[in-house]
Amino acid sequence: MRVQIEIDADLRRTLQEFAERRLPEVRERFVESVMSQTLAETSANNPVATGRCRAAWEAALAQVSAAGNGAASSEGTLERTAAPDTTELRATNSVPYVPYLEYGTFRRAPAAMVRRALTHVARNLASLFSLD
Repeated sequence: MRVQIEIDADLRRTLQEFAERRLPEVRERFVESVMSQTLAETSANNPVATGRCRAAWEAALAQVSAAGNGAASSEGTLERTAAPDTTELRATNSVPYVPYLEYGTFRRAPAAMVRRALTHVARNLASLFSLD
């Protein structure tokens, strides 16, 4: 069985323009939306004693909508890597006790704030995507 699809010149130009111009913008907005949601939920799930760890997550979140790369004012940073076919955001919380909050200790149950946020956001990825 053979299937043949023909695309007229106007549609071909429209698809080419979308792939070259709109798709990278849409991808970047989607990645930023996923990161924003993940960091907001991580911050909300973060247990607070001093607020230092939560403040670092919120500093990284504030950088998602900013154009800078890693220009942190605290212990929370956001790094951007962009290429024609890739958009990568990497948030870092350099507060030294983050692993103890996330995974727990023999005295303290894990808060699992990052893992819970990632699980929730992964379940809702489709709602974060938009071509508009």
